[in-house]
Amino acid sequence: MSVFYQHTPVGERIHLAGVFKGHDEVSNYFEPYGVEFYNSGTEALASAIVRCLKEDDSKNEVLVPAYTCPDLISAIIFAGGQPVLIDFEENSSWMNLEELTNKIGPASAVIIAVNFLGIRERIEKLRSIASEKGLRLIEDSAQSFPLNMRKYVDSTDLTVLSFGRGKPVNMGSGGAVIYNKSDSIPASGNETNLSDSTIKKISYYLRSSLYNVVLSPFVFGFVRYVPLLGIGLTRYKPLASIQPMDTTISSCLDQNIKQFCSKGIDIQNSYRERISELGAKKVINLPVKTNMDKDIPLLRYPILILDSGKRVLAHDRLNAEGLGASIMYPAILPSLNGLEDVLVSQKGFVNAQYFAERILTLPTHRRISLRDVDKIITILQDIL
Repeated sequence: MSVFYQHTPVGERIHLAGVFKGHDEVSNYFEPYGVEFYNSGTEALASAIVRCLKEDDSKNEVLVPAYTCPDLISAIIFAGGQPVLIDFEENSSWMNLEELTNKIGPASAVIIAVNFLGIRERIEKLRSIASEKGLRLIEDSAQSFPLNMRKYVDSTDLTVLSFGRGKPVNMGSGGAVIYNKSDSIPASGNETNLSDSTIKKISYYLRSSLYNVVLSPFVFGFVRYVPLLGIGLTRYKPLASIQPMDTTISSCLDQNIKQFCSKGIDIQNSYRERISELGAKKVINLPVKTNMDKDIPLLRYPILILDSGKRVLAHDRLNAEGLGASIMYPAILPSLNGLEDVLVSQKGFVNAQYFAERILTLPTHRRISLRDVDKIITILQDIL
């Protein structure tokens, strides 16, 4: 296969039919809940944290997993919070509940439950801990999108979504906070930005159209080598402000939600069945291990390769064949560039470190075929 043919690890085309049609009301999709739209998922999360911290000025600690996107730290710090990292359960993307409980103190205000690629945290258990200790529970669902809105929102205080590049509902940017209208947490008063000029619409249309072109394996195979684009890099970037979503973007939300809801799950179900061929002593099939519902769409298919050296070989070999494998974030949060000083006193996350060294994700987007799955499994069998 050509060195310049490469599947993206993630990403669906952005539907742009609504750009020039004017504002399209999409809030009905989220009924009976309230929803506020923001410029990014990070800004939406920061807004959610701000709202929770305002309830008690004496509390500012926000408990988060030690292995996750550094944007969570950006949101916490912007909101005036202090991140408190929690290790994982062994061979799992879930937080260690015993450690979580032990680290809750007088200054603890919020638990953030991260939905990992579609694998949801044990929300009911976290809800019980949060209620007992007087904390708020926010679900960061940036890597998933709720098909059943009531099942999600009723079990948390606030739910945060992202519509950025590579997210389940992909619009290139944007985010949302979903809240129960009867809850005591007040709405932030955020409104959609209605000042969308023709130039802004054209700019968004052209940028998104270019993104759609880049999704082609023949194009992505070239552009991934352009260093200025920083494709695939994980960086900590401080959040500068919270802005509302432009109607230029929100006008496309309805079509992109419908696209997500219509996505089939044949590819991920094929992975689910065939990963078992690799042997339980070599690979942990995370969706199976966590008893994930087969009907929930996964952003990527995650596995743990128990030999970290073979994880590296598998990643390199799969991508040499253009098959779009990814190792997600390269390290736990305290080891990421830019966060060493911010999280300098937080150490000892053995299970999260183990997870970071062994995670491998396989693509599930529409451009992946069952033939690609066969190639992926054959390569993994050969290496493992």
